[in-house]
Amino acid sequence: MTANYKSKKCEELVNKIKECRANNNIEGMSVHANELKMLAEDIQDTYSIAAALFYMSMVYFMKGQHDKTLSLNMEILSICDLHDVPEYHVQTLNMMGIVYASISDFIAAISYLLKAYYFSLEHEELQYSYFPLNNIGALFQNLDIPDMALKYFLSSHEYKQKLQIAITGNDAIPVINIIAAYIKLNDFDEAKKWLQLYDKDYRQFESSAAAIEVAIQRIHLYKHDKNLKCMTPLLDELINLSEGIVNRNRYFKLLLEALEDCIELELKDYATRLLEELELMSEEVHDILLRQHLSGLKVKMTLKDYPDDDSYETLFQYYQKNENYRELEKSNTRQSLIIKIEQEEMMNEHRLILLNNARLLKNNELDPFTGIFNKAAFKQHVSEAVCDRSKDEYAALLMIDIDDFKNVNDTFGHYAGDQVILDVVGLLTKGNQSNVIAGRVGGDEFAVFFPSFYSLDYLYEKVENYLKAARKIIANDTAGIITISIGIYLTKQSEIYDEMFKKADNALYMAKRKGKNQYAVYAKPSDEDTHYASEAPLYSKSAEQFLPAIYKILNVDRYAENDLFAVLRLCLKALELKQAAIQIFDQNLTHNRCLFIDMNNQPEQSVTIIENNLKVLNNYQNRQCVVNDSQNEAIETTETAYRAWMQSLIVFDQQPLGMVTFYDEQLHAWNERELTILTIIADVLAPYIYYGSHE
Repeated sequence: MTANYKSKKCEELVNKIKECRANNNIEGMSVHANELKMLAEDIQDTYSIAAALFYMSMVYFMKGQHDKTLSLNMEILSICDLHDVPEYHVQTLNMMGIVYASISDFIAAISYLLKAYYFSLEHEELQYSYFPLNNIGALFQNLDIPDMALKYFLSSHEYKQKLQIAITGNDAIPVINIIAAYIKLNDFDEAKKWLQLYDKDYRQFESSAAAIEVAIQRIHLYKHDKNLKCMTPLLDELINLSEGIVNRNRYFKLLLEALEDCIELELKDYATRLLEELELMSEEVHDILLRQHLSGLKVKMTLKDYPDDDSYETLFQYYQKNENYRELEKSNTRQSLIIKIEQEEMMNEHRLILLNNARLLKNNELDPFTGIFNKAAFKQHVSEAVCDRSKDEYAALLMIDIDDFKNVNDTFGHYAGDQVILDVVGLLTKGNQSNVIAGRVGGDEFAVFFPSFYSLDYLYEKVENYLKAARKIIANDTAGIITISIGIYLTKQSEIYDEMFKKADNALYMAKRKGKNQYAVYAKPSDEDTHYASEAPLYSKSAEQFLPAIYKILNVDRYAENDLFAVLRLCLKALELKQAAIQIFDQNLTHNRCLFIDMNNQPEQSVTIIENNLKVLNNYQNRQCVVNDSQNEAIETTETAYRAWMQSLIVFDQQPLGMVTFYDEQLHAWNERELTILTIIADVLAPYIYYGSHE
């Protein structure tokens, strides 16, 4: 199984627990499991928390505290329902089956063991299926239903053989179980074949527990062959092992089997010794079936010893009645368990059908080439996510387009183009949280929806990583050629998908317009602006109508701040606005000289030195235009009392020189054409500022 511990210390503690378990050091297991739990909770390692609880439950089980074991098991399953911890999920289901079997709740036991088996089939990487199969066999074996026991023992063994896992000491007991089942079914020839296999391949790995288990099977076979010479030394060894046995219930059962053999062969001395040992142990054994079996054997032994006694007939009738009752109870139990197995099989089949239907539905939603949502499915899932989200968090819809993708296909071929698409999808989906939704909305166009996050820095870092990763894409000879453009729409409200899509697409257009290989942000308007989606243009002016006048004002051979104020004044009049600003960065980008004009005040113009917010300035990398049409302070640029502004970075020769900003109470009504005016003005100002203020 693959371990996913966050800390090396956690892994070391688990290894210590396993070592203590191998040495039956229960207290050591308990100490290390509690230490692991404290450490895992401190570092918030869910995988290690599940591991700690599992081994703590194992300690309780080994101490016979079944209620505490089951309580911890349920806690682990609750964790597994919320987090992906398949290793301890399946082991916990398996343990619950064992615990319920120990307290004689066989229906619950078979239910959990089958759940463990079906779960393991869905996680073949765990290579665990043979464990619950073997435990189901052991359950039937303990109930003296050997045909069912053999069925599951053989299935477990065959599954393990297919895995081609090297034989270890843990593999001896399952083979002994198969031998025992064949003996119970009186198939002694098959039992001897498996015993030969055991001696050849498994005996070298034999543990002390396995040695006792195989000894009792040899006793049964010697009894069948009436080979007392080989049988009696093994009986002596079995009786003398009493003090070193940890699993008292199991040892008690083996002694019962040996006693039954001795009674049938009339080995009175050995029968007496075994009976004395069993009566001494009976107070430690809480299994009702085992104690009933002992009572029946005592009666059987008395009948053998005193066949002419006056009470013989009464004892015989009692014994016969008891045996008949046991057989009836065994038959009823067998039938109940078979019904439960069939129910679990039907439930699992039904669950698999539902999973397959869900898988088919998902496949219909997926783009067949990229494996992410197609356009229709993306819209549906985003619409649902928007309705469910919290208004205290941000959401962002990203539109992504591969720059000049047609040229990639034309130059490098469609195979390279296909690889580029897959690589872009890979970078857009890698490392995302589970609630992030990705979709293909066009041939080389994609969308990603982040339904909830608190920090814009988180989003901008993700977007920057997307841009950087795209530039590293290598498909055939495309190294360094592939770039992407990204449009971002931010919101805190539940909105109609089509409007969100439109805004994100507008932002993508801005990123493309400014030269590609960058991102642009368009922020959602405030709640007060209910008509923000209006397509009616507020302004009739266009850049082409007043650009000639701007060029007349600006002369790169004669830089003057008054000329910049004149440009701002001209633009404000043309656009029917009142406030604007040009910020000119110093060469270290630490401060800016802000030229501000407000046509509502006197004097209209002012100049101030402002310290740059480098954190905000970094957010402008690879994008040049930001629109803020809300009171949302999270779109950080400059602190201002104005409710709405539009801002563009002034860039020349890839060097940021400053920013130009327009303030407008009705920015929500700007259409796409007006949005380009600002970026055009920034382009016109760039060479003037570069050659003027930086000379």
